[in-house]
Amino acid sequence: MLYLNPSLGYDSNQIVLTDPQGWGAGSNIVQAGFNNAPSTEDYIGNVNLSLKRDFESGPFSSAVLGFNRATRNKTYTLIQDFLILPNGAQTLTTSPIGAQTAPIPGASLYGNGSCDPLAWMGIGPEVCYSPLYLVNHYYYIYPTALSSIAVPPNWRVRQNTYVPYFQLNIQTQLGSIPVRGNVGIQIPNTDQMSSGARVVAGQAGAGGSGANVQEIPVSGSAKYTRYLPSLNLIFGIARNTDLRFSAARVMARARMDQMNASLGVSGNINLLTSTNPNQAYFSASGGNPKLLPTMANSYNLSLEHYFDDNQGYLQLEGYFLQLHDYINPSHAFLYNFSAFIPDYLDAAQQAQLGTPYGIVTGPVNNGFGYVKGLQAVASLPLNLLWNRLDGFGVNLSADYTKSSLVYSGNPTPVTVPGLSKWALNNTIYYQRGGFQARISDSYRSSFLGEIGGISATRILQTIQGEHTIDAQVSYAFSSGRFKNLTLILQGSNLNDALFKTYQNNDPRQVIYWERYGRYYSVQASYSF
Repeated sequence: MLYLNPSLGYDSNQIVLTDPQGWGAGSNIVQAGFNNAPSTEDYIGNVNLSLKRDFESGPFSSAVLGFNRATRNKTYTLIQDFLILPNGAQTLTTSPIGAQTAPIPGASLYGNGSCDPLAWMGIGPEVCYSPLYLVNHYYYIYPTALSSIAVPPNWRVRQNTYVPYFQLNIQTQLGSIPVRGNVGIQIPNTDQMSSGARVVAGQAGAGGSGANVQEIPVSGSAKYTRYLPSLNLIFGIARNTDLRFSAARVMARARMDQMNASLGVSGNINLLTSTNPNQAYFSASGGNPKLLPTMANSYNLSLEHYFDDNQGYLQLEGYFLQLHDYINPSHAFLYNFSAFIPDYLDAAQQAQLGTPYGIVTGPVNNGFGYVKGLQAVASLPLNLLWNRLDGFGVNLSADYTKSSLVYSGNPTPVTVPGLSKWALNNTIYYQRGGFQARISDSYRSSFLGEIGGISATRILQTIQGEHTIDAQVSYAFSSGRFKNLTLILQGSNLNDALFKTYQNNDPRQVIYWERYGRYYSVQASYSF
């Protein structure tokens, strides 16, 4: 067991509030904290109208003509404030040095100013206080247009979609082979608009306070029409055996936040002296109101066999998607931020600035690539193999996927975010009478995935592969005083799987390392 014997004291009379590691240096204030409070409001409306006509003869069993009208409005608001010390908006150049610190107020302290949560490992008393008390009763709020990252300012996106569609349902014969399916087309017409703000430099220098940085209103819009034909055919090649083929042109619209018109600028004080524009003090990021949807041509071939009385099925499937206009979330170009220097940096910092250039990033439609793979599925009771296994069954699936994306200007391919090379899902179960029990194991290999970042942003990181084990036992009473009562015992993540992300394709360069623990629940349901 680790045991420490420190010689320093950490009680409240030796600890003060100040600016840890110069957080506020980029704005020349003593920053004791930062308030970062994003909020979103999302409205979605949808209306669908359709007419259907049945046919008594011919290769088509029916026809459907329809129209879909959808609207979506999303508003993003970001409140950001520096939390500064109560003795005024002191700057880092304030003299004496004591003016850059403040005592911890007694009302915020726990245990009369001293507590000992780490006594078990040899660390003596230390100060324990409530940060929420300081935020609500002690710190001053110093509004700022600046941020620790280049988060775009507030924005609003509206998207209206009008989709007429037509479908013919097929029920016919090809020689002796029955054929069913459908053929049709959708024609989505989209009108999108975004309003927001862009950060611009002020008219005069403010010695690094950021006071002259301004936000000006901006807006942008786009209209587009896409034609999306589709074909789905199912051939009954043998008893209980089907061969399915489908081909379609499909689209995936951009996320609302990617279509915002705003642009934010930020400065990283740790890179003040860097002369590399790719790793520079200044950077900016924003959205693209003219962003178009990702398009794909999709092809699928599947062989399926179904057992009598719906007891189970076997499936082997191959698929291929050809991608174009894929959204590159981080398209970058070089920009000269010289006009922002007086607003972000004081005279001393300007003298240390390595370069006025930096990178502006935002989404554009410049990606192309493919997704292809094979999937095998088996869902069957084991008494089909041996009657003594009556009541036992399995649900098994295995998916192998290969994907590649190339963005304009970067020949190095990446995998499509969210897709693992291997994904396995296996369940074994037993059921008889009202008793059911099952245990499941899910596995997926490492993949490029999106996780939540600061200010409700999304960032891409490599997520390490994992497998999780879940189990459930239940009993449903079918007679007696407890008839219609079902008792359920569940356990999730029984192996306490590790969530880990890393960078540069190197599992040693860990970013997140988290365990969420096992989860158990007991439930009861009653049907009337």
